Amino acid sequence: MKHSRCLLILTALILIPGVDRATAATYTYNLDTAVTGTNEEYDSPILTATFSDITAEPGGFPTVQLTLTSTGLIDRQVATEWYFNLNPDLEPSDLNIQLVSASGPGVAPTISLGDSNAGGGLSFDIMFDLQPAGTSVNDAFGVGSTFIFQITGAPSLDASDFNYISSSAKGDFYTVAHLQNGISNVAPWIGDAASRVPEPGTWAMLGSLLMLVFAVKQRPSRSQPIADSNIP
Repeated sequence: MKHSRCLLILTALILIPGVDRATAATYTYNLDTAVTGTNEEYDSPILTATFSDITAEPGGFPTVQLTLTSTGLIDRQVATEWYFNLNPDLEPSDLNIQLVSASGPGVAPTISLGDSNAGGGLSFDIMFDLQPAGTSVNDAFGVGSTFIFQITGAPSLDASDFNYISSSAKGDFYTVAHLQNGISNVAPWIGDAASRVPEPGTWAMLGSLLMLVFAVKQRPSRSQPIADSNIP
């Protein structure tokens, strides 16, 4: 019975979709809180950013995939700047960030690696300029846009290295973005407030695994007691 439980657990680890033994986690940030103004939280995210570990090439550096999505932009609304942090033990200038896929409005951004000032008195390590010099605000990241980047450059890099906050009098934020062409009820600076800690995708996987183990342990044994063979 113990052997069958171990086999079942190992099989679950292999078969769970999207899980790679070499990967760490996925972090998703929903930008739904006003950074400037009243720090109002909106009913649904306006922008979404997801950092995911992907398998490194043999002998290569670890790779993190960053997906930027215009989850709730409407009408002519665009994001012109988007900011993130990096583990302070790493150097932003060591990163290599490449745009590998783009759909919807927008052009390839200019990326600044180093201290960058955002709205609300916040400072971040990485800035995506989604309206590069020579382009119009109408060419920026807008409704229906999705950009996917691959990030390398540090031997120990993983998705958790981008899970760091910036603080100011306006609050604590993991990431913020600047909006333009907006409507009156959406602040020009929005972010993911640090009061809601993003949960790595692997935590959900481990929770499912623990439930599987519990279910196996609760399953009644099919073995029957051996009758007493001592016949008087």
